[in-house]
Amino acid sequence: SYNGDTVTVEEINLTKRSNGIEYTYAEVYDSTAKKTYWIDQRAILASISSQTTVNYQATINDSARSDKTYSAPALSSWSSLTGSTNSYDGDKVTVIASAVTTRGNGTSYTYLEVKYGSLTFWIDSRAVLAQITSSIIENYSAVIEEGNRTDGIYTNGPALTSASTMTANASAPKYEGDRVTVIKKDTTTRGDNVIKLSY
Repeated sequence: SYNGDTVTVEEINLTKRSNGIEYTYAEVYDSTAKKTYWIDQRAILASISSQTTVNYQATINDSARSDKTYSAPALSSWSSLTGSTNSYDGDKVTVIASAVTTRGNGTSYTYLEVKYGSLTFWIDSRAVLAQITSSIIENYSAVIEEGNRTDGIYTNGPALTSASTMTANASAPKYEGDRVTVIKKDTTTRGDNVIKLSY
């Protein structure tokens, strides 16, 4: 009944039951309900439902969002309840991990761990991921000709546009010479303003 309320965490206690299982509870002040109560931390913290290791270069494009940076995926630990407001807009980073978090209200978010010089921090993927800027329905035959290229095959959308397209599902050279039907063309723009076409 307090779902969506904004709370201030005032105290954290670790409890241990007779069966040896431990639980963490937080005492919070609920500014919406105007009351103080204890609640399981899992109702406050986001849970990390998946995490993968990646390795690619990107540019943070955050001028329209003003995301904060965190020591872990936001709200997934006590240390990541608050973030830094340092601006890295336009800075080049190396993305080293991706994590999907699910909050108590069921909403999922993807956070990326990035290296920036000697710093490492997490930031909302929407500040880094490529954006689909146009989409055209197609219907024509073509032949895959990789030549000296080593393109990846992505089954869930254009590369780097979502958490599931951080890494390729297969290698395009294995399909060299295969005839295909092109059914869609998407244009994506990355944070470093590089434009890519995906078919």
